[in-house]
Amino acid sequence: MFLSILLLLACDPVRTIQIEAKKKDTHILLYLKSTGSKHIGISSKTNPIEISLYTNPQFRQHFSIGRWDETSIKYLLINQIDSIIVLNRQQKQAYTTPMCIQQYLISKRKTFSKHVIQIK
Repeated sequence: MFLSILLLLACDPVRTIQIEAKKKDTHILLYLKSTGSKHIGISSKTNPIEISLYTNPQFRQHFSIGRWDETSIKYLLINQIDSIIVLNRQQKQAYTTPMCIQQYLISKRKTFSKHVIQIK
């Protein structure tokens, strides 16, 4: 029993960012500062990354092991994201400054270990 508890405590989950369009009228745009392959963070051939039921219903990327703390969010995501735009029939939410983007991503951390950022 001690060994199984030790193994569970030693296993860090993989950091994941997951963006999904769940409703027909939801449109999420993730604008990157650059799409160069030199970046450690998000990689994409297109800019913006467009998520909707009509184009691409889901975007998911895995990173190194650990949880999404403020430092990892800044280093792996904020330094590369220019803005996040969430559109639906009722409203448009735009996150355009590094501070707003960071606060938004922190609020979207899921699971007990905070290793998933989930935007819907």
